[in-house]
Amino acid sequence: SSALSGNSAANGGGIWNNSSLGVAGSTIANNSATNGGGLFNTGTIANSITSTTFTGNSASTNGGGIYNSGTLTVSSSTIGGDSLSGNTATNGGGIWNNSSLSVSSSTISGNSASIGGGINNRGSLSISSSSVSGNLATNSGGGIYNRSGGSLSISSSTISNNTATNNGGGLFNYGSVSISSSTISGNSASNRGGGIWNNSSLSITSSTLTGNMANRGGGIYSSGSLSISSSTLTGNTAGFSGGGILNSGSGSITS
Repeated sequence: SSALSGNSAANGGGIWNNSSLGVAGSTIANNSATNGGGLFNTGTIANSITSTTFTGNSASTNGGGIYNSGTLTVSSSTIGGDSLSGNTATNGGGIWNNSSLSVSSSTISGNSASIGGGINNRGSLSISSSSVSGNLATNSGGGIYNRSGGSLSISSSTISNNTATNNGGGLFNYGSVSISSSTISGNSASNRGGGIWNNSSLSITSSTLTGNMANRGGGIYSSGSLSISSSTLTGNTAGFSGGGILNSGSGSITS
């Protein structure tokens, strides 16, 4: 295995890639940059990032662990660790994505940022068979912040125990989100949307939201378009209104 640690740059503290690169079985740790503390990618990570750990990296602006503006696949990897070893940034503590990103069989945990503790997305993002857990946003989007224009698909994954000081403990959405066969649990927001805060388009199928909490909308706060089918919301709590769901937009709940 290889290790890149303690490096610094304006962009890409550990690695800056604008061509074709494969990363496997490595550790990217304690690097720093303005953008992309561990990795800054505008090219193609050819054979994906596999079995690799990004930990303790920091960015003063975007993407503590990874900044992606190219094409990137992450599989069987860890972005973060615990709250003492996670990656940090202003936006996207673990990952900032502005292009095309696929995450599978991976863990994104213990990262922190003002917006998007685990992930900040305004591109195309697919998450499958993965865990986004224990991340912190001092503003909104503890686990994931999906920006306007961002497209996010979550399948067979767990979004759990993330925290936002403002809105969207597990997920904050201004774009388009589809969630299937997944669990959103134990997330919290001080204001709205313990599990999910939605102001755009949100579809949930065959999924479970449980144990999430907020002042308004313990499970889900939605002022956009909401569709829920074949799913369970149980044990969510709100200090003021909408323990399971607070809806001020349009929506449907079906079998």
